[in-house]
Amino acid sequence: MYGTDPFTAVVTLSLSFLQIFLAIYLCDSYDQWYFYVIAYVVGATATHALFLSIHEITHFLAFENQKLNYALAMTANLPIMAPYCVSFKEYHFDHHVYLGVEGYDTDLPTKTEALLFNNVLGKVIFW
Repeated sequence: MYGTDPFTAVVTLSLSFLQIFLAIYLCDSYDQWYFYVIAYVVGATATHALFLSIHEITHFLAFENQKLNYALAMTANLPIMAPYCVSFKEYHFDHHVYLGVEGYDTDLPTKTEALLFNNVLGKVIFW
């Protein structure tokens, strides 16, 4: 919260390499029970941690240098597969600039979203 922490890079790179290693190591085991356990427990946890890492990196909290932060965010995004980190930065910036302002804060649902996705079925469809 009070400056950069290069250890973020160590954690991020470790998680990225873990995900890539598991993908290569387990690529022929999709018909085994342990594949799903590892994918759900290790893979999902690592992916969520990488999303959080990208959030921190978006705030330039890994390095002082913006290009290093950008490169680290791209590396963290590799195992996630969806090209997420670049667009996240823009939307997240809007979230901070327009915090709580309806129609501008990208983390607030619009009135239509609130009406359509206010139950479990709606949230599943939205997801």
